[in-house]
Amino acid sequence: MVKPAAHGQTEVVQRRETPDGLSELSREVIEGAMGGQEAYAVASLEGMRETLQRIKAAAEGHARSE
Repeated sequence: MVKPAAHGQTEVVQRRETPDGLSELSREVIEGAMGGQEAYAVASLEGMRETLQRIKAAAEGHARSE
């Protein structure tokens, strides 16, 4: 979700919802290939944070160069 915030800023919210939990296959992949649930959660949150920062910067006209 993207919406205007105070002082010309932009609020961006991203969620990863799993209301029915993870499938057995997802749990096996997370455990076997992604270092376990905790490591996966940390990496997933960091990836979402980076994505949101880039979206926010672009929306506010401050896209960073890489």
